[in-house]
Amino acid sequence: MIYSKYNIYVNTKSNGLLIYNTLYGRIIKLTEEYSKKLDLNHIGNSSKEVIDFLSSNKMITSEEDENERLKLIESKFLNKINSTLFLTLIPSFKCNFNCPYCYENRASKDMLYDYDYDNILNEISSSNIKNVNIQLFGGEPLLFLDDILSFLDKLKEKDVSISGGITTNGYLLNEETFSKLLACGINSFQITIDGNKESHNKTRKLINGGETYSTILNNLINISHKTNKCSITIRCNIDSTTCIHNFLKDYENNFKNDNRFSLLLYPVSKWTESLNCENLISKKDLFKKYTKFLKSEQIKDVYLTTYIDGLLCCDLQFTTSLALLPNGKIGFCTIDFNKNEQISIKDCFSNLINNIQNEASQKNECKKCVLYPKCFGYGCKKRDKLNHCDDLLNNIKSFLLEYFL
Repeated sequence: MIYSKYNIYVNTKSNGLLIYNTLYGRIIKLTEEYSKKLDLNHIGNSSKEVIDFLSSNKMITSEEDENERLKLIESKFLNKINSTLFLTLIPSFKCNFNCPYCYENRASKDMLYDYDYDNILNEISSSNIKNVNIQLFGGEPLLFLDDILSFLDKLKEKDVSISGGITTNGYLLNEETFSKLLACGINSFQITIDGNKESHNKTRKLINGGETYSTILNNLINISHKTNKCSITIRCNIDSTTCIHNFLKDYENNFKNDNRFSLLLYPVSKWTESLNCENLISKKDLFKKYTKFLKSEQIKDVYLTTYIDGLLCCDLQFTTSLALLPNGKIGFCTIDFNKNEQISIKDCFSNLINNIQNEASQKNECKKCVLYPKCFGYGCKKRDKLNHCDDLLNNIKSFLLEYFL
């Protein structure tokens, strides 16, 4: 028997121990008394009671069982991504909002035309791709709803299985639009509400300065009354001035018991070098500021998704992923547009088909990492170059300390 190499250990302020296993997603807490009965250097020196407890939670296991479990979930994951084209569709950078932290070039007049959609449809068809995951992005993609629905209808005609989601400000996401998107295979939604009404209306105004909080919240409430299967993530971009307590009450009253809804709290960041952001807050300070309130209100485990199981957070991190940009070219990042490698649709698909293969052998060095079962060596292409694994691990440890103590 061995200690799982996918255990994350965090010493608590009371000399206890938190253990999170990334392979099975289990979290346990040992009191100081039981922590003293645990010897992490030699299992045999630990008490039988502690060994049995850790074994029952897969934190002590055999190397054979651990490798078998890893191989199973790795195979399911890789089979899925290597048989699927992940296509992020950006019709335009145009938006009906004027958010101060937005990193996109809203002045750009580039937009996708019918021939751009037809070009990528033809490449998908000639490449014999049968599974396509579409992520609708912008700008505000719902400003171009008719073009999007036309593209998705044509894609369905090519005998392609469609799944996907949309990142939208939610202002135009009424019940009719929601139903149309679901009918086309778009069943995952991310909508941003930046705190309570006052905070949100300061940062997420319409172009003409109009308020948006009430319209978005009412759209979400109306959608929640439908019985369709979907997932809806409400994202709060938070800086040091954001107030979310009243919004969390709205969330609790309307969505807390609806398993289709989840909450993502995320600090505003300097996402690109050109952004001039003020009042930034770190993830660690975010944990400290809100976790006690979330626990006291018994709101679902927000951060479990955000900071532990949310390492695979980019739709463009896979070899089989690409973005159709508003200029009709193919790119590979939705944030760093200035440094974005851009190639023609035809050249991209020529390279793409050669890359649809198992990449596990190229990521052997990652298999030694405690985070491997959560990302399988994938991640933000921009971050990979900067080696952010240590930052991710520290964020997880900070969360565990704040939430479970």
